[in-house]
Amino acid sequence: MARPRLRTLLLLANLVILVLPLAGIWFLRLYESALIRQTESELVSQAAVLGAAFKAERQRLLAAGLAPAEPPAMMRPEAVASAGLHAPGLDLADDPVLPPAPDPAPGQDASPLARAAGQALVPVLREVQPMTLAAIRLVDRRAVIVATTGEDGGLSLAGREEVDRALQGEVVSVMRWRERPARPSPLTRGASLRVFVALPVTEGDQVVGAVLLSRTPRTLAQAIYGKRFHLATLAALLLAAGILLAIIASRLITGPLGRVIAQAQRVAAGEFGAVVSLRGPGVREAAELSAAVARMATTLEQ
Repeated sequence: MARPRLRTLLLLANLVILVLPLAGIWFLRLYESALIRQTESELVSQAAVLGAAFKAERQRLLAAGLAPAEPPAMMRPEAVASAGLHAPGLDLADDPVLPPAPDPAPGQDASPLARAAGQALVPVLREVQPMTLAAIRLVDRRAVIVATTGEDGGLSLAGREEVDRALQGEVVSVMRWRERPARPSPLTRGASLRVFVALPVTEGDQVVGAVLLSRTPRTLAQAIYGKRFHLATLAALLLAAGILLAIIASRLITGPLGRVIAQAQRVAAGEFGAVVSLRGPGVREAAELSAAVARMATTLEQ
């Protein structure tokens, strides 16, 4: 019967001990990226709702004759086709973290239609912001802020990468470092960055504005605290698995060696026929040791 060598079992045990911390680090990294993608997905959904509200308010103002229409601005055909397609995909391992977002700067005046539609939505933005915890800005097609949860209305976001790309008809998600990052920690690294999502607002083949949302993702510490009972159950299962492995190792290694020692002690006390080869010793070394001791005892008795 083929039996594993003792060194093979020890090597496997050492490999398990080595892999467990590495697996833990890999899991935390993977889970942190999952939290970032969850934040990205939530921001995209919120931006889609706000963009639809902004477009509906524009159309209402135009129908009521309360604001003049804007001259058309054509989009690229490929941008029109992809404006509604976006799958969350930010990953800390693959995507760069950009520098902190620059402050809005003075720029052109907003179009009357966009400004009127944005001002109508400001109470909505202020109402939902405490629940979503996201910074929200609506800009017209020249990147002028027409509605905001902050105090930067009327300023321009022109030149910011995600805004410029959104005004070209692209849904954009990026990560940026915060200006005042939290103290770095393996469990709070996500608190040092913000997720930015920019969504174009389109009417037919025109981009009439964009929605920009940003928020800090949940940290690993917050996520772990929220799953503390599940993790406690998992820890109990891992502890039980460790105890089970120790019992198996004891049966395969310690038990057979203990029986060989007991037989040798009986021979030393003068007992004849006390040493026999072990049955099912588990590892090859124990089987070889038992057979060698049995042969030695038989030789001594003869």
